[in-house]
Amino acid sequence: MRMKNADDPRSGCETGSACGKQGQTGQMSNPHDGQVGRLVESRLEQKRGYSQHPPCLYALHLHADDPRKCTTLVLKKHGMIKVFSKISQVPKRSIILNPEALTTLSPVDRDVAVKHGVTVIDTSWKSTDNSVFHLLKAPFQRRLPRLLAANPVNYGAPNILSSAEALAAALFILGFPEQALSILSKFKWGSSFLDLNRELLE
Repeated sequence: MRMKNADDPRSGCETGSACGKQGQTGQMSNPHDGQVGRLVESRLEQKRGYSQHPPCLYALHLHADDPRKCTTLVLKKHGMIKVFSKISQVPKRSIILNPEALTTLSPVDRDVAVKHGVTVIDTSWKSTDNSVFHLLKAPFQRRLPRLLAANPVNYGAPNILSSAEALAAALFILGFPEQALSILSKFKWGSSFLDLNRELLE
């Protein structure tokens, strides 16, 4: 299903799904709730005076992973993300999380994210021979800072994040901690991602 207007991805968001449900904060079972609260509060403090509308979240799903372990499909099930299967469907002006990008995602990218969304490419980030990132002709491609994975497949590995971890990290960086926590709350290991990366995310 193609977007009606690739430069205006919000026209393709379904009401009450990918965009509508992101504002709902999930409840995480976390033994460090006080620390998480301080982290969230610090991010809230930084974003005061900015747009409060969270960005739409998108994924280009290339079916490269075991569907039983695919975090994109979990987020889709909860209506938190809009999933595409073709490169041509990706909103061209959204922020593309690309591990090979030259520019690191930062809070200055917030306005672009709010207007056009954030897209993750659901494929193996381990491969250096992954052509999909070179095929994308998007102006806002960003890499994440060095973060440690908490998912069971790559626990403790640097820069090999699941799609859910990548989106949650992006939301923290852009100043949307509630939405980041909502994503992480869908996974048993979600709070571990915060524990492993708390210092950098703060």
